[in-house]
Amino acid sequence: MTVGILTWYKSLNHGAILQAYASQQFLKENNCDSLLLDYDRNINIMESNYEKFKRRLSYMNISHLLMKTKQKNWNKEKKILFEKFINSNMNVGMKYYEYDNIDKVMIGSDMVFDFYEGYNPFMYGKNVNSKYIFSYAACFGYTTPKSFEKFEKNEEIISLIKKMNGIGYRDNNTNDILINNCNINSAIKNIDPVLLYGFEKEKKIWNNNGWKNKKYILIYSYQSNLNKKNEYKYIQKIAKEKNLELISVGYYHPWCDKNINADPKEFVELFSNAKYVVTDTFHGLVFSIIMNKQFSIIVRNNSFKILDLLNDLNIKFNNNESIEKKIERMCNNEIDYSIINKQLNKLKENSKEYLLNQIKE
Repeated sequence: MTVGILTWYKSLNHGAILQAYASQQFLKENNCDSLLLDYDRNINIMESNYEKFKRRLSYMNISHLLMKTKQKNWNKEKKILFEKFINSNMNVGMKYYEYDNIDKVMIGSDMVFDFYEGYNPFMYGKNVNSKYIFSYAACFGYTTPKSFEKFEKNEEIISLIKKMNGIGYRDNNTNDILINNCNINSAIKNIDPVLLYGFEKEKKIWNNNGWKNKKYILIYSYQSNLNKKNEYKYIQKIAKEKNLELISVGYYHPWCDKNINADPKEFVELFSNAKYVVTDTFHGLVFSIIMNKQFSIIVRNNSFKILDLLNDLNIKFNNNESIEKKIERMCNNEIDYSIINKQLNKLKENSKEYLLNQIKE
């Protein structure tokens, strides 16, 4: 049996590509062939003209324009690194609509149900040629119940999701939309494939770039974030006091000691060997957890998935703390991973049971 996977594996984002890799590896470990289904993605952010103007105006400064030029060249190199990793480590098939029939199709994980950043009906199963379609850890992302209600294609989305043979979701915002907007009460909550798979083997074998012997704080944040002095000055202070380098991975931050345009393997290695991690991304949190790292998480507009995961793992978090307090807590209050890992194992078993049931139906 072959399972086709529809997920955003072509994004220039380490979390996106590694959750797709984790999905394939999990299926492989459970004696199931899989292939990533190719796609053409529509990206069209749903924001008002005023919001667009406000966003563009905030970018109109010399430092941002210089950063944008730097990031453009950075992304060219990043794309090459990602394509090489995909070609060597992942099984990619044809476009999803080019198959006459696929045994089963898994939609997810990641923000596959989101239409705030562009409507892509194939992520709800439209024109996907398979008699068995299910979702795993699917997420509506920045879509809210209110925006779903107003969306012109909401009836099509409801109809397509209801036709699925199984519905697995990743966060409570998604479940709220499924229940209140779609009248679907049978969905099962799943953990992200990175948490499900665990990367135990990769921790050992993806370790060839010398980071094991270096002492550093790892920064994982999009290039548009974590660039305000009131945020990074205290991080620099702590790094100096503890004699640690500041290493940014994936995105360029001029205030860090080094910026590493890492391929996915080196990304995992950097997380595995970091002394501390400072991040404001969901998968930055996820990799910190599976590597049992002391971390500091900054919550932005991605609170719907970060706070949800922290709550599921019973990790206490005060979102109102200043960044100084967050960094201080990271350094002085060791996280008890014996408790967290115990809870994570429970969530793993539930998600594993759901996914194996779907591929064995």
